[in-house]
Amino acid sequence: MSIQAVILAGGLGTRLGALTKDTPKPLMKIRGKPFLHWQIDYLKNEGVTDFLFLTGFKGELIHEYFGDGSQFGVYIQYSQEVTPLGTGGALIQAYQKLNESFLLLFGDSFLPVNVSQVFSGLEAPMTDVVMTVYDNRENTSVPFNVGLEGLRVKRYEKVAIGAQISPDLTHVEAGVYGVKKTLFKGHALKVCSFESELLKSAIQLGSVAAIKCSQRFFDIGTPERLALFEERIGDYFTNTL
Repeated sequence: MSIQAVILAGGLGTRLGALTKDTPKPLMKIRGKPFLHWQIDYLKNEGVTDFLFLTGFKGELIHEYFGDGSQFGVYIQYSQEVTPLGTGGALIQAYQKLNESFLLLFGDSFLPVNVSQVFSGLEAPMTDVVMTVYDNRENTSVPFNVGLEGLRVKRYEKVAIGAQISPDLTHVEAGVYGVKKTLFKGHALKVCSFESELLKSAIQLGSVAAIKCSQRFFDIGTPERLALFEERIGDYFTNTL
């Protein structure tokens, strides 16, 4: 089974301050190599060799580093924003390069996940998206933001740290999705959010399934989280669901 991994790698990384002034966040060095390189290595070990990078801020540096992927044993395509489009807009712009079904990841988060298990979840009836979720058994510092009914996502609301959390939110979105291309069919190119707009519409239609992860996710959105990932990456590189 051939799986395409689409990685959203266009963010500004403003919370990292001076660290990302001249460097796109996915190129931040972790133990001597870019974060995005770690993602490729993990996914390659899972059998994924087909990649599409959705780039924005200083995306030419990502292209310069990875090229067509041949030196890393993978194949890489690119879709570059001219102006910021948001996560949804970036996916709509890349529509022609998307496989009919694909794995969707963020260029600043890492989850040791069985990608075949996530991808195969799209075979379930009435399923356009599979969302990985985590129950915060190891505190990720991200508030609960997902509500489930069985293994269907019924609610997804980003919650500010310290805010009161509704009791129906019991899991955290873990940063890896299985997605069908049809989710973006017919959408005109515009600035929009995958999470806040396109995903929420699919949740309302009942077409988003959940897969529960036993391993925590990491992100590099702040200096503290960057340091934690650098400390822990070796422990999690071979773990799966």
